[in-house]
Amino acid sequence: MFSRARDPLVCVAVLCLAFASCSKQQPAARKIAILPLENLSADPQLDWASSAFSELLTVQLTGVPRIAPLSLKSLRDVPGSGAGAVLQGYFSEAGGSLRVEGVLQDLAANRAEKTISAAGPREAILEIAASLARQIDPDARPLPTRDQAALRAWLEGLEGASDGFERAVAADPDFGAAYVSWAQRLASHGDRAGAQQVIASAARRGSRIPAVERARLGVLAAALNGDSAARRRALVEMVRATPADVSLYRTLAQMDLAARSYTNAVQWYEQALERDPGNAALLNEAGYAHAYARNLEAAKKALTRYRKLRPREANPLDSLGDVHFYLGRFAEAEQYYLEAYDKDPAFLSGAELYKAAWARLMAGDLQGARANFERFVQARQQQQDALLPYRIAQWDYLTGRRREAIERLEKAAGPPHSQLATLAAVQLSLWALEAGDRDRAREFALRAHPSHPLAAVCRFLSGPPATADEWAARADEAFPQPGQSALRRYALAYALLLSKNFQAAVPVLKEIYHQTPPTAPDPIEVPLAWALVETGRIKEASELLAVNPIPEPVGEHPVLSLSFPRIFQLRGIVLDKEGRPAEARANLELFQRFSGPQQRAGRGDRTPPAATPQ
Repeated sequence: MFSRARDPLVCVAVLCLAFASCSKQQPAARKIAILPLENLSADPQLDWASSAFSELLTVQLTGVPRIAPLSLKSLRDVPGSGAGAVLQGYFSEAGGSLRVEGVLQDLAANRAEKTISAAGPREAILEIAASLARQIDPDARPLPTRDQAALRAWLEGLEGASDGFERAVAADPDFGAAYVSWAQRLASHGDRAGAQQVIASAARRGSRIPAVERARLGVLAAALNGDSAARRRALVEMVRATPADVSLYRTLAQMDLAARSYTNAVQWYEQALERDPGNAALLNEAGYAHAYARNLEAAKKALTRYRKLRPREANPLDSLGDVHFYLGRFAEAEQYYLEAYDKDPAFLSGAELYKAAWARLMAGDLQGARANFERFVQARQQQQDALLPYRIAQWDYLTGRRREAIERLEKAAGPPHSQLATLAAVQLSLWALEAGDRDRAREFALRAHPSHPLAAVCRFLSGPPATADEWAARADEAFPQPGQSALRRYALAYALLLSKNFQAAVPVLKEIYHQTPPTAPDPIEVPLAWALVETGRIKEASELLAVNPIPEPVGEHPVLSLSFPRIFQLRGIVLDKEGRPAEARANLELFQRFSGPQQRAGRGDRTPPAATPQ
């Protein structure tokens, strides 16, 4: 808000100093922050008009092809909003007439871009707002309501009045913005049925509710019903109604990315970047989307632009490393990871060294991989990582030192039910299951604290052998709650895999695959490829094995041994079937090298036998 003691349009100059170093390139679609107008009249009863003007302008400019309006409460909210311009001003009263003055300030250029003004009687606030909106953009939408009583009730609802929205639509049954605000309020308070009733009431008004508000209500209805396909359709409609809203393109891109519809995701990101080319987050996400679509050059182009926008940050280099890793360019990936570490050793707590180790590992250079991993261990020791013994044991297990890994983890378990002890028990249980020792797996599973989500999975998996139908029935019994559906699917998939019932495992793994975004830390591609190879579906498996799961050093990943080093074995089998014997032998040799000696490691632990196609 402006201070009444100074020129109301001077305050914005202070704000512009924060944007003086921004790029002068303006996006195709501009985000404009619209602030409440200052009441400089002598009548405090006109205070309500302050927010009335800003809210009306926001609604009228929503849907304009070149503008993405954003209603904000105060000047201090602008810097974090991503806005490229800000509209603020004041209104005064003289002789029974209101006069509004405003300025649209370009924040990057630090200049007043446009001034607007309008006047009329205090009963004509709606008409004044309409005039102001058309001065900002001639394509401004019509007023959301022509009823001033409905307008005031809607504003009171926005301020928290419990019956404000209901009074607004009672005064104007075609007030689309009021229906949207009302349904959103009810949904946010957990009143799903009430929100659905409001949406249904709006739907009965048909085309008398404007297209923008119909689209917003459609998105909300789909979310309330848990219908992702309907939500996507509603978002597409909303993009058509509000083409300048970059967040919608990003949401659709992320939805299609999660559904592994990479071509669609790339197209949404490209449209978003056409409207906001300087958005670093969009460039980063677009880089990954291009990589998932297997277009390394496009990925590099997007991430290079991201790097230019954030030259002092390590994340652009990390992202460049990831896309090269994903597409099998391991030498370049290691280079980017190490460069990211040199730029910021604290970034992700030294994770770049872990990723660099994996880049060497996937290239078949075990010695180089261990050197990078040792540097990672030293970095984590300095940070007093409580899970470091687990990380070292897992690395040893995955790189062929299985006996040492098991012994290390048994010794490092620590106090009962500590985080490390529980994670160690879970990991040891899964390793024992892979070795075919269910009794030992059960013993470890019972040591894990039941609060760990995989503790129940390990107890489930260590049960007696069963048929596919029996495993499914057990999974229903072990994970009966709706919120456990994902855990149930994973438990069933692992049970079928480890019991070598690959035919039954395929549909379960495919369901997980299509519901798991490629950014998930635990790759499902390799377990699915394993089941596909074992059932003779070589072509499907080949597609999954053509890329490399990006290493994820943060968190816990006890199921990683289902994917590595098995990925080399599966590639060897697939390449042999495709008539590429030399490449097949090279991958099978890597599998043998990283699997370690085929022997018992004491107390029932042994390397799982190599898979062979059925």
